[in-house]
Amino acid sequence: MTNQLQKLIQLFVVTNIILSLCSSQVPAAATNPNQLWAEDLEYLTNQLAKRHKNLYFQITKEDFQRQSDELQAALPSLNPAEITVGFLQLVAAVGDSHTQLAYRPQTIYPLALYWFQEGIHLVKAAPEYNQALNHRLVAVNGRAIEEVVAELSTAIPHENPAQIRQQAPQLLMFPEILIGLHLVPPTAIASYTFVDQYGEFLTITAEPVVLEPGIKLVGTNEYQPLYQQHPNQYYWFTYLEDYQTLYVNYSACSNMEGQSVRQFTDSVLDFITNNSVDKLVVDLRNNGGGNSRLLDPFINSIAQNKGLNQAGKIYVVIGRDTFSSAILNALSFKKKTAAIFVGEPTGGKPNHYGEVKYFTLPNSGLAVTYSTKYFRNAPEDTPSLFPDQLIELSIDDYLKGRDPVLEAILLQSNEVTHNS
Repeated sequence: MTNQLQKLIQLFVVTNIILSLCSSQVPAAATNPNQLWAEDLEYLTNQLAKRHKNLYFQITKEDFQRQSDELQAALPSLNPAEITVGFLQLVAAVGDSHTQLAYRPQTIYPLALYWFQEGIHLVKAAPEYNQALNHRLVAVNGRAIEEVVAELSTAIPHENPAQIRQQAPQLLMFPEILIGLHLVPPTAIASYTFVDQYGEFLTITAEPVVLEPGIKLVGTNEYQPLYQQHPNQYYWFTYLEDYQTLYVNYSACSNMEGQSVRQFTDSVLDFITNNSVDKLVVDLRNNGGGNSRLLDPFINSIAQNKGLNQAGKIYVVIGRDTFSSAILNALSFKKKTAAIFVGEPTGGKPNHYGEVKYFTLPNSGLAVTYSTKYFRNAPEDTPSLFPDQLIELSIDDYLKGRDPVLEAILLQSNEVTHNS
């Protein structure tokens, strides 16, 4: 999470179908912006109904149309932030995390938050707010954080609590969303109340700054356990000789320039053949998806490796950022190998709508992604792929630079079994 701000800046381009945010701006030449938003809203409503594989699987047609009509009627009285949130809420009401309205923010509060086991904490900030670093957030403008998260969730396309844990800390940094939800006033001056480890409360007053690549936040430590290293590489591996464990980090289901997934996995298989590998760890916790088929040959090879495909020898790490095609890869490991799953519930749902396409709204130019296919990959329709061993990152782990997931795996013997 130390590179959280960098990720937000990089996510200006919609990739891996991760929620991003934008400004509610219509063309400068517009003489009647309300009319232009009305046209966009009508187009959005009609096109989603026509193009989505099954738009009404979670919300009824009547309720979806009613929400659209209510927003349409309210447009003349709404400010730009309220319009932004209204559009977000309409798309989120579909209940499909691959169906999203994608656009970028212009300003942020210079804070970086992360949802730990104990709650949401401030991990980085502009220097003027560093007195609150590592403290737990308990309120925003006097509203309890539980209420704030509940409001934010109405604007997040989600299918499980893991996606709220992943997205809510990000939305808490965006003035336009907080204004549109009436969590902060139109002036965008926000107060964040924190509590420290001793129970002492501290409130900071934050003002927005322009979001740009040069912005820099600081923290009390640079948290960089193994899985946070090499953030610019889609995949890489290292051998932990003391544990005879091969650690494979697979953070994007996409080919990397200079080395394809097939070339990479062939090198991993060669290493397994020529070295003493007692355990294999495949880390998918940062993988937001792409093309699931790229990893299939590797999974099949591991499944056929009788020496390695045994209880207690293969571990797959999953978490709140594991999404879309990464879910399909995880499920393949589950079906074909004796892998033990460790970490957090996935942000993606095993059975889900996907195979994304998009269209753009005619006036604002905002892109809307939508699902064209339903994937049924598991016999039970669970909200997440749940780990066999639930291990969440705590604020203490973060401050000490520990990865409790990998530590737990390395300490386990090969006699460990997993839930089928």
